[in-house]
Amino acid sequence: QNSSFALCTPTGSGKTLVANLAIVKELLLRGDGHLAPLALYIVPSRALAGEVESKLTGELGREFVVTGLYGGADWGITDAWLTADTPTVLIATVEKADALMRYLGPMLLARLKLLLVDEAHQVVIENTVYAQEALAGHTSRAARLEAFISRLLARKPDVVRIALTAVAGGAAGPV
Repeated sequence: QNSSFALCTPTGSGKTLVANLAIVKELLLRGDGHLAPLALYIVPSRALAGEVESKLTGELGREFVVTGLYGGADWGITDAWLTADTPTVLIATVEKADALMRYLGPMLLARLKLLLVDEAHQVVIENTVYAQEALAGHTSRAARLEAFISRLLARKPDVVRIALTAVAGGAAGPV
């Protein structure tokens, strides 16, 4: 229905397929023809980013530029995906996505059509000593994820967004 949603379903039940269908729909079927559309796929870790990039490249690589920015992966203003005239799927950790938004915000937002957030339940700060210390020390990934998505939505409120999780639990409301 051309709207955003959260999908909470068990591991191995098809969340990746739903993400792939959303990418095809938003980037190929709804493109406006002016700029090549872009999907930003946020993942919580480098390990998951590598898995998602490999899987998407294998499944969608012929029709899309699929690239990842995470961990030690660096980017520069001359990276091909920045000016590609092909629909692009950019897989990034929240830290890399935040850096991109700070340096290339207008360029990124002009092309952004879809925001996918994997493991979206991680937006909720757990009630543990470790989580509270991370929050106090300004190293909380949950707070970073929430802040990044809030800033992105403030600048591009119409972007289609899909939250994916297997374990929403108490995070169902925020997700």
